[in-house]
Amino acid sequence: MPRFTHVHDLVAPEPPDVCELAAFPVAVVPYALAALEHRIPKYIWDSASYVRGVQLIRSLQMAILCGGMVDLIESNDRIYRMLDTALYGTDYSVISTDPLVVEPAIEATHALTIEHPDSLLGRAEDLRQLLQNGLNGTATTLYDRELGIRDLLELIKAAVEASDTLDPDMLAKLAEIALLLG
Repeated sequence: MPRFTHVHDLVAPEPPDVCELAAFPVAVVPYALAALEHRIPKYIWDSASYVRGVQLIRSLQMAILCGGMVDLIESNDRIYRMLDTALYGTDYSVISTDPLVVEPAIEATHALTIEHPDSLLGRAEDLRQLLQNGLNGTATTLYDRELGIRDLLELIKAAVEASDTLDPDMLAKLAEIALLLG
């Protein structure tokens, strides 16, 4: 019959604890937990390391049971909130840290609405309206200039054609600009 020797006088490492994400097949989890439970008795640990060793064993058991999913999900939520704030301008606020409660809650979908004009989509909409109004004179929500660049070029072209001093090079360049814009 084989003889088993028990490890004893183990010394637990000091903090900080560095963690790794490990995947266990679900069928193996009870065996892994039971194997760790055999490292709990006091005679295995150095007397100064017993409490710390038990804490490490229990934290490892919890990590096996949870699989680190809570940290991963919260990390994904932080990334979503960061992108949501940058793109749409949604303002999030932390209600409590333990447990973490952030409002508003993350919805399954997001409506394509601009919540703040300083967001990326808000600034893109501002530029779109500026371009429409500046080129065409189209009245938008933010800009209402009556004449756009195209209209002003047409007025300059008409004024140059109506005057007695018709510069053919200037007229050709204005016509070229008007064609590029049109």
